[in-house]
Amino acid sequence: MLQAIIINGITNQYNLLGFRSYLPGTFFILITANFPEYQIVHPVLIANLLFLLVWERMVSITEKSNSYKAFFNASFFLGLATLFYPNYLYLVIILVSGTVLNRISHPREFIMIIVGLLTIWYFYFAINYIMFSKLQLDGIHFRFEFVNEPFSTLRSGQLVLLSYVVVLMIVASFRLSAFVSNVKIQIRRNLKILFIWFVIGLVIFLATDASFEFIYTCSVSVAFLFAMFLSNLKNKWFPEIIWLLLFGLTIINQFFPHLI
Repeated sequence: MLQAIIINGITNQYNLLGFRSYLPGTFFILITANFPEYQIVHPVLIANLLFLLVWERMVSITEKSNSYKAFFNASFFLGLATLFYPNYLYLVIILVSGTVLNRISHPREFIMIIVGLLTIWYFYFAINYIMFSKLQLDGIHFRFEFVNEPFSTLRSGQLVLLSYVVVLMIVASFRLSAFVSNVKIQIRRNLKILFIWFVIGLVIFLATDASFEFIYTCSVSVAFLFAMFLSNLKNKWFPEIIWLLLFGLTIINQFFPHLI
């Protein structure tokens, strides 16, 4: 719920849909609610909260703003996220991509990204050494290897939901690409960031030894892209059908998991 509130707050603060809306947070809740067995306290949830701050810093950048400070703060928050879940280091690709989307990048921006990440780990190792008189790495496990993760633990209803989301994402991607050039620069840039976020998150989720809770990270970009997609549909019945199907699958997975 807290993450949904933050998502809606960022969306409306920077007018990322072109109008005030609470659809992104609502979609985020509906998607993640389909996996009640994973709604537990997990490092990924804390890391995801921090990455929402990374996103906020990235969308705040304008031609007149101090991009160096924004990228340093964003990479600093990303560094904090990697302390809770090291695999978030993959998401530095999103930060690097953000320096070149719809604008001329500067080498100092890349330097700020590196410095922000290194600052967190420098303080971590420094405090660790002061407390234990040695570099203590217990509890930090980088799991970057690419593996084939089994999905046998998912119920049929959850597999149906994931299939439905994938189909919608494919349709939404084609639909959004058709009019992305007609929207404001900030909205266009954010859409590109979120699409890169979705692709990288999907690769981490499917191809690496990542915890299933990483689906919370993937759901942020999916929820926003869905909201943008439905908001720009001219057929008034199509969004209602999509909404009802998603809501129905959520009810089934929450309260009647054995119906499917």
